[in-house]
Amino acid sequence: MYLYKRGGIYYLAIPKGKNGKLKKISTRCKLKSDANKFLFQYKEKLNEVDKTSEISLSDFREKWLEYVKYFCSKKYYLTAKSLFKRLEKYFGNIPLKDLDVPEFEKFFMSLKQEGIKGIKTYYAIIKSALNKAIDWNYLFRNPLLKIKLPNNPRNKPLYLTEEDLDYLIMKEEDPLYRKFYFFAFHTGMRLGEITNLKWSEIDLKERIIKVINTQLFTTKNKKERIIPINEKLFNLLKSMFPKVLDITKDMYLFNKKGFMLDGNYINRRFKRALSKTDLNQSLHIHSLRHSFASKLVMNGVSLYAIMELLGHQDIKTTQIYSHLKIDSLKDAVKMLEL
Repeated sequence: MYLYKRGGIYYLAIPKGKNGKLKKISTRCKLKSDANKFLFQYKEKLNEVDKTSEISLSDFREKWLEYVKYFCSKKYYLTAKSLFKRLEKYFGNIPLKDLDVPEFEKFFMSLKQEGIKGIKTYYAIIKSALNKAIDWNYLFRNPLLKIKLPNNPRNKPLYLTEEDLDYLIMKEEDPLYRKFYFFAFHTGMRLGEITNLKWSEIDLKERIIKVINTQLFTTKNKKERIIPINEKLFNLLKSMFPKVLDITKDMYLFNKKGFMLDGNYINRRFKRALSKTDLNQSLHIHSLRHSFASKLVMNGVSLYAIMELLGHQDIKTTQIYSHLKIDSLKDAVKMLEL
């Protein structure tokens, strides 16, 4: 390990592996005294790394997945399990602390070249796993903190019109799920927020729905919000309410024999009903949330108001609907041609 100067900046050269290849790290220092201080601090960190416990990628996978299975959702667990199989296939069963930035960059590049969707989700899961490895004293630092994924252009969200919704609902055999789709279209709530919604969180007198965090459920951004109930939705809820007068208001709004509906099953039912139509087959249950936002945009509602209704943390997320506002403005200007 030694220092050398290039272009007025000192670099640290570290022999890596048996073939004698050098790993080069910029000290970002112009003075040798500062570079020596960097070298000293780097060696100190290496000493701390040496104190970490040795574990292979395979052994860490088993331990971490056991943790995930207990503390996270089934969907997260299955995604993480599939991802770690892919990681082992790419890296082999190497010591966990040998995972480095360049190899991870190549790994994510290979995913992109394969056309794999959800790379950002994979990144977040690996980052979370390696943070836990630090907590468990298997790593000193997380290599993913030095990797920034490129921002891919986002596709315009797919949405349904009210006519599309009516058409789709006609193809759904179960009245409960017809009501579910209608409710999602008129509230813009996330799937998990609806399945966890209870009658105690609906105020028909004030005509509002309270999306709240509970011991068993938290919203995506842990952000609570109020959603006003429009006339059409009010009539639906009023028609549903007498069925639960004789039971506790802690009953789920949508339930089967008192039990919460399964989100994956709702997704499958939605796709089954969709397959019986000539609508865009790429639509999914989340498209009902997009439909809510899209209709508001086209009716002139500000993006900031929509951000609050959807529970977005950042206006940038809501701006995926901004193209609809531009389209509406173009249509308005075309009126001058008449």
